[in-house]
Amino acid sequence: RHLAPSSISLTKLAAEAANNALSKANINVKDIDLIILATSTPDDLFGSASQLQAEIGATSSTAFDITAACSGFIIALVTASQFIQAGSYNKVLVVGADTMSRWIDWSDRTSCILFGDGAGAVL
Repeated sequence: RHLAPSSISLTKLAAEAANNALSKANINVKDIDLIILATSTPDDLFGSASQLQAEIGATSSTAFDITAACSGFIIALVTASQFIQAGSYNKVLVVGADTMSRWIDWSDRTSCILFGDGAGAVL
């Protein structure tokens, strides 16, 4: 299980995953129309999608968060698919990222062993 250092924000984890996905797909960040960030642990109260957008330089895209706990990434994928099928957006970046180690009760051994930190992205 991965535990992110306290110096690494959720946005930084998400940006690393996003940049890796963009690189592997050989897609320029300026071509991304929409960013959906699925997270239950944003960097601040108002979500982190716009911070991710700024971090990766996606200046012409729309960005929003989905907070749906364990099912968040799947819901983000379905949402992205629906936007594409409707013709609203062509290139969508979906990122799932969480830093659960900062929120869990480490004294509760029945649940703390289940959670870690990480991020993944698809286009």
